[in-house]
Amino acid sequence: MVLLLGSDAGSLKGRAERLSNASSTTLAPPAPTTRISKWILCIHLFHALLVLVFAVILVVGIMHWEHAVEVDIESAFFTVVIVLLTIACRTIGVDKAVRHPRSLFELDTRIRVWSGLPAAISTWFTRSPSETRSRLHHPFRSIYFGIPLYLLAGTILQLSASGVLGVSVYRYSMVSTSEYSASSHSGNYGFSQVGVTVVTDADQRALWSVARKEMFLAKVNNTQHPGIHASVLHDVPAPLYSYDLVTVNATRVNVQCAQPTDAVVEMLLLAPNSNDASNPLSVIKSGGVGGPKTPTDNQVWLNVTMSKPPYWDSSPGLVVSDVWAHKLTGLANVGLPTEIMLQPWKFSGEGVVGHQQVIFVLATGDPSFLLRDSTGSTGLSTNFTISSSYDGGDGDDDDDEEEEEEEEEEGTIKGYVQVIGCTMESVTLNVSVTQAGLLADGDTPQNPPPHEWGVFEWEETDMDIDRQFLIAFTGDDIVQQFLGKALCKSNESATLQGLEATLELLATSYLWNYWQKCSLPSMVYSDDCTSFGDLSPSSGPQSSHGSVSITMSNPEAHLQIIFWRALVSFVASLALAALAVSLLGWRTDLSKTQRPKDVGTARMVQLMQESSLPVVISENDGLDIPIRYQSSADGRFENLDYCEGEKGA
Repeated sequence: MVLLLGSDAGSLKGRAERLSNASSTTLAPPAPTTRISKWILCIHLFHALLVLVFAVILVVGIMHWEHAVEVDIESAFFTVVIVLLTIACRTIGVDKAVRHPRSLFELDTRIRVWSGLPAAISTWFTRSPSETRSRLHHPFRSIYFGIPLYLLAGTILQLSASGVLGVSVYRYSMVSTSEYSASSHSGNYGFSQVGVTVVTDADQRALWSVARKEMFLAKVNNTQHPGIHASVLHDVPAPLYSYDLVTVNATRVNVQCAQPTDAVVEMLLLAPNSNDASNPLSVIKSGGVGGPKTPTDNQVWLNVTMSKPPYWDSSPGLVVSDVWAHKLTGLANVGLPTEIMLQPWKFSGEGVVGHQQVIFVLATGDPSFLLRDSTGSTGLSTNFTISSSYDGGDGDDDDDEEEEEEEEEEGTIKGYVQVIGCTMESVTLNVSVTQAGLLADGDTPQNPPPHEWGVFEWEETDMDIDRQFLIAFTGDDIVQQFLGKALCKSNESATLQGLEATLELLATSYLWNYWQKCSLPSMVYSDDCTSFGDLSPSSGPQSSHGSVSITMSNPEAHLQIIFWRALVSFVASLALAALAVSLLGWRTDLSKTQRPKDVGTARMVQLMQESSLPVVISENDGLDIPIRYQSSADGRFENLDYCEGEKGA
């Protein structure tokens, strides 16, 4: 409570006499005997305990012993302790100030300072008119240094101690293997159980065509497509309960491309609207020059022949023949387009369907679109020249003349061709997946490594999922268009490694598309999904796919000490304990039955009982009035009263 002070100087002698006569109760000075206060002793012990706690924390932090301790820490603990100690110190400090006042100004200021750090700081701007003693006199017991420093140390200790004991959270993992419901990607993908069937151009599985038309470039950790991450396809566990990781069956699609050495590449000129490659108007061999006498509407076709694959039962072998440009007119200005041509779908008779290898032909009029290996080589590329000066003869030259050479230069059309054979090899593995559907670290698929061109050779047909490679990239014109857009966006990505990476992504998305059509709730192609389904321990022969490794973890924590906070807290607690001893001392003149009392409005009113202070204050506004604490002779009450002749603070 703040007491009002006067400001005028004057004699108090006459007023004191009147006030003395006005007092009807005889007051006696308090007994001078003192004793060690158990309340003050408890406060000092708690301060010492706080110092000891932070000393231990500091030592533990220096020695790094805290990591071996598992704790559950409430950061508000120290704040509560410090606040309670501050309240206790204020109660004893104010009680002492009331019972041993030096002046009304000093008592009022001391009560305000104990109310909090902002009030303590504001006392520096308050000065008593009668103040003569230096503020540095007994600084650690004064209202200008001791109490503000105690409150400041307490504030610093609250801030530093609140974060000195951190909790380092980690996860304790527990791995178990159990039967777990999962949607399996393992199926026959339209093949019969024995892998043998009769398929012709008109007799294809419906899902093969659907899966081809919906191919896409899959990405890693795209949760919109559960079960596929770039070139990795994996089972999708059912969301039955919470887990950190679940290890499931997966298939990694690898593609490696090379160049066949026995491919024969020819450029054909066909009449408009003709598709009979066996009867061309002109045939241009590799490296040769050919063309009409003058530009016409003739078509440009490409014809590639090479040895037959193991599943091919016809002669002369594999033939890739397709239109390159529908009209020769105008190509001298724009050049031949860039096209991707795929080998034809051709299975006749009874045999194994599908193959792990496929032939691509890249035809372009811009050599920058040719695929390059790790050394920058285009490998076995073929080039052609169509010239408007070509006469269609047997190679005899018109020997003259610069004019014809200039004509040839102006009407020249260049063409470049690469024949590429790619092989798919799937790898069965296990991957760990989070409950959100993301791959665990270390299971993320990487792009194919750069390498030089190799030699492509036919392999015997694999009986595994790899046979889907040929089915995925033949049979539909849309596949040819899609692959052309993916590979021929710009010449910056024209690399052998880029081709392999693109084929891996597309092949994996083809398998994923097929699988999704055979998963609940779709299942619209039941005839083609004989081996797909949600797998669980009750699903018969496929139940092994439901056995997965589940990693669950519980959050654990160990103590973590912030060293600089521990050091600041130790110094602040030490200062707090020392200042408490300086401000409160050890002894008290209260009897054993009395307790220290804080000052509130009710107590201040009680202390004015039969006191002359209200009259003195009202008649001497502004004076630093000397006062004293007194007890009545009968012990009924205590009061604060004017004390003539005492010196102010």
